[in-house]
Amino acid sequence: MLLENKMKVENIGMISTGLGGKGNKLRCFIILISKTRKPFSDTQKKIIKQEYDIVCKKLNSEVEKIDFQNDYAALTILTPMD
Repeated sequence: MLLENKMKVENIGMISTGLGGKGNKLRCFIILISKTRKPFSDTQKKIIKQEYDIVCKKLNSEVEKIDFQNDYAALTILTPMD
């Protein structure tokens, strides 16, 4: 799926995804990398999950999956097309 930005006078590029979606929501993939390059602590993992849940709820989005690996977290989020 490709979306081209038509909202501005100047075209700033494209958003592309091979991840598909669900209903009217587009699936996005986000990587968070630890500044210290050390694994996230249990407290940091909890904060990341809570904060993304709060923000996504406000934006009519949903966290589909969070996968914590060594020094990064991979998130899959469903966000509305509008």
